[in-house]
Amino acid sequence: MHIIDASRNLGILRALPRDRDGFPLAFRLAYYVTKLLTAVGIDALPLPPLENVFTYLPLIIQLVDEELSIDESTAIIYPLTSDTRTIAIEIVSEARILMNGWIQKSCTADAAFKAGARSFVFFWERSVYNFEGINPRAYRFAECFARILTERDAIRPTPSADGKLKAAMETPGLSNPFILIATIVGYRDSIIETQTVVKLCNQLVADMTGLKHTDNIGGAFVYFWVSFLPLMADTTVTDLRKLVILNSLMYGGKNPAKNIPTQRLVFLVKHLITCLRSGEFGVGIISEILKVLSAVLPLMKEIYGSHWPDLFDVLKTLWQKGGLSSEYLPVLHSSLRLFSCLRKLATEDSNEDLEDAWKEARKSHTETMVNMLKQFGKA
Repeated sequence: MHIIDASRNLGILRALPRDRDGFPLAFRLAYYVTKLLTAVGIDALPLPPLENVFTYLPLIIQLVDEELSIDESTAIIYPLTSDTRTIAIEIVSEARILMNGWIQKSCTADAAFKAGARSFVFFWERSVYNFEGINPRAYRFAECFARILTERDAIRPTPSADGKLKAAMETPGLSNPFILIATIVGYRDSIIETQTVVKLCNQLVADMTGLKHTDNIGGAFVYFWVSFLPLMADTTVTDLRKLVILNSLMYGGKNPAKNIPTQRLVFLVKHLITCLRSGEFGVGIISEILKVLSAVLPLMKEIYGSHWPDLFDVLKTLWQKGGLSSEYLPVLHSSLRLFSCLRKLATEDSNEDLEDAWKEARKSHTETMVNMLKQFGKA
């Protein structure tokens, strides 16, 4: 979310015209369309309205689903009461079943249908490259694309996925900065062990080992093709996008960083610790650095070194200076995940430096963590 160039105005979202239950027109349309298509199917639906359904139903359901998880994240339901929540959960469940059926059909139908205009998956595969900009609309389309393709990829690997990854890497960045991330997430199972991913991961790790100190992070996000194009944006924006892409590669099964020599990973960790200690990065980069560390550390848990106590020191500093502003919450979330990762590693077969650092952290970090969590109140 750090790479979206947009401000969020809850007042405007809450002011949307709504019915007596607090649902906007988009929700009611999604509700009735889901009920209708569950009953009659899409086979008789003409192509133009079918494409509208393929486009907007996943988007609306995604917004509703997010609102159910995080109150007022999208404000598509306002106010969110127990009654409206029940209705929303029902329609999200039915719509997911409906769309999963379309995904199944796209995978199991004959070749002509798979590549045809009435294929739900093929529609999204060819549509993602038409979404331009760094605004919330582009992000939401890329988010839906990634979810749909992830579910399709889980059913059966995509033979041409590596070619699609290379095509995404060649897409001009200014047209849509989210294409590469969405492609990696959507086709991850099919591409994660390819040479293209291994090379991309190696290049990103090398770049992050040379991450420079900077002032703060802006909202704009300019895409890059890491191997061939010169840097096209301010270094803070470039570093952030590389971190986001690296995390999209490393999170999930079969972390491609396992192919990188351990000593290079140690250099990366030590350099990122130095960056965190500098205090000169904004919350976007800090949060993504913490995620990188959580993904890399399990690959080097047997390596001795001062980086283990240094990591606990960094976490304590982040908890002491951090507040509960909405901007800082991603940092707190990522830091707690990193702490959990370190705890798990320390209780496994690791090394004495990590085990000693963990024993000390159990004494010194408890009060700091408790004081930080107290800021959340009874909720």
